[in-house]
Amino acid sequence: MHAMKTFFTFLAISEMIAGFSTAKGQIVESPQAKKSLYLPNHIKINSEGKLEKWQIQHLGEYPENELKLFNRQGNIIFQTRNYQNNWPESTPSEDKYFYILEIDGKRVSGWIEVFL
Repeated sequence: MHAMKTFFTFLAISEMIAGFSTAKGQIVESPQAKKSLYLPNHIKINSEGKLEKWQIQHLGEYPENELKLFNRQGNIIFQTRNYQNNWPESTPSEDKYFYILEIDGKRVSGWIEVFL
């Protein structure tokens, strides 16, 4: 578990250095002919009063994916293969969550902030 804490410390430091904004997300370019992914870094209540789902654009091009979501304490709160843009399944706490997405043997990591 010590390695996981180191990972989250690294993410927090990287976030401060990179100056991430809650209005942005992460674009992951594909080395193959597949489409690039856009991973938003926030979800919120929409205009209809419903919590949005975390939608990763073009993830259907990569059905062999695995997603893990962690809370600030490093506990896995959601894990799945072939993510179907269905998180959260229930209303999570207003907080920042961290993800690891594995696609085609490559690992992408980042964060998602939930605004209620």
